[in-house]
Amino acid sequence: MARKNESTVFIVDDHDVVVQGIQSALRGHPEFKVAGAAADGATAVEQAGTLKPDILILDVSMPGMNGVETAYRIREISPDTRLVIFSMHAEPEFVLSLFRAGISGYVLKDESLTALMDALEIVRNGGTSYSSTVNRLLHEHMLELELGVGKEAREMQDGIARLSAREKEIFPLLADGMSVKEIADRLCISPKTVESHKYNIFDKLKARSIADLTKLGIRKGLVKA
Repeated sequence: MARKNESTVFIVDDHDVVVQGIQSALRGHPEFKVAGAAADGATAVEQAGTLKPDILILDVSMPGMNGVETAYRIREISPDTRLVIFSMHAEPEFVLSLFRAGISGYVLKDESLTALMDALEIVRNGGTSYSSTVNRLLHEHMLELELGVGKEAREMQDGIARLSAREKEIFPLLADGMSVKEIADRLCISPKTVESHKYNIFDKLKARSIADLTKLGIRKGLVKA
């Protein structure tokens, strides 16, 4: 049980060395107590629902459910948990989708653990803390909003960020006109598995047809016009 004025922290990262490094850094900060750790999004969601940590440190790239999907799920089941991203990824689709998911911090892994500790202290006291690269992307996004970028474009970015690794592999193949059987043969998986991923891709991208996927693929440079 956390002591009074002590914040519980849960760590989600699929690299043991990262988890151990964070745990070691937190030992020097008595205001934090490690509540647990997980190596994948599904376990993180399950544990967060039970433990309700004050702060959850989350990676973006993980097996199965990625950090974006995990963030949205945790916000649903534990809305008081404050999310701090600790990742090597600073692509706009990830940053913006996570920002819309309601994260409180975003620290890049090429910075020191001291930067992460500083961010955790700020978040613990009710503030927000983002790396300079992330701040720049958010600033650019605000300018785009002022210039009238539509809701559809923002939903598209969110959808792409929420695709799993396998779905990102299948998406351009579908967009390029390949059949389910052709994709199954190329990736050495069953047609039923491809169909399942296809359904998820259509749902996450709000696509109504292969033509929609093709247009999106061309726009993102994944498919040649």
